[in-house]
Amino acid sequence: MKRHSRFLMAILSLAMLCGCSKGPLKSLFIRRPTCVHVCNYTETPIVIDGIREEAWDKAIPITGYLVPPDAKKPLSKTEARMLWDDKAIYFYVYAEDKDLFAVETKADSFTCLNDVLEFFIGYKAPGTNDLKYMNFEINALGTVYDAYCPIGGRGLCMADTRWKLWNCDSIQFKIQLDGTLNNYHDEDKGWAMELAIPFDAMPWMEGRGLPENNESWTMHLARYDYSVYLPEACELSSTAPFDQVAFHLTDQFQPLIFKKN
Repeated sequence: MKRHSRFLMAILSLAMLCGCSKGPLKSLFIRRPTCVHVCNYTETPIVIDGIREEAWDKAIPITGYLVPPDAKKPLSKTEARMLWDDKAIYFYVYAEDKDLFAVETKADSFTCLNDVLEFFIGYKAPGTNDLKYMNFEINALGTVYDAYCPIGGRGLCMADTRWKLWNCDSIQFKIQLDGTLNNYHDEDKGWAMELAIPFDAMPWMEGRGLPENNESWTMHLARYDYSVYLPEACELSSTAPFDQVAFHLTDQFQPLIFKKN
C-alpha cells in the first residue's frame, strides 16, 4: 500500500514539474514524435496563385499534423510544403475540409474562430535563449491576423494583443476554395493556400544576410477546422505535438533547417 502511494505521489510531482496542469495527466505518457522540417532552396520562381505547380515537387511533404494534447491523428487531413529562395520563404498548404467556414473580415480579428491556416516561424540568435517569432493566421476568406512577439515565452504572444500591432505588409498569398464557403448544406472538399513571407519583412533579418545553408530556425504549422461534420464541431491540429491545447508554447516548436544543396 505504501509503495502504491509513493508511486502516485511521484506521478503527481512529475505532472507539476512538467507544467501539464491544463491537460490530462495521460498526455505525459504519450510517445510524442519528434520532427525536423527541412526547407529546400528553389531556383524556380514560385507564382503565388494558390495552385500547386511543378516547383513544389522539390519540397518535402509535411503531413504529420496532430491534435493536442493527446497527439491523435486529425479527422481532417492537411498537407503542407515549404521552399525558400533569395527573396522569401514559401508555403503551400492543402487542407481537407467538408464544411468551409469563414466570416471574419477585419484585419487582426480573431480569425481562429473560422477555418484558418496558421504559420509560426521563430528565430533564436546564436548563443542566446532570446527566441523571437512571428505568427500568421489566415482564414478561408483571406483575412489576416499577423503578430510579432520579440520576447518569446510560453503563451506571451497569445496573452498580450500588443504584438498584433505589427503588420507584415509585403506578405503575399492566394487561396483556392474547393467547395462553397459558408454553406453547410453541401459537402466541400477543402481549400489551398500559397504564401510568401519575404525575408526583408522579418524583424530579425534587419542588418544580416540570407539564411546560411543548414541554418536552424524554429516553426510549426497549424489549423482550426470548424465543421458540422466533426463530432465536436471544431478540430485543432498542428505539426508540433503540443502537450496542451495551445499553439504559442515556444519550447515545443520544431526545428526548421534551410537547405541550399
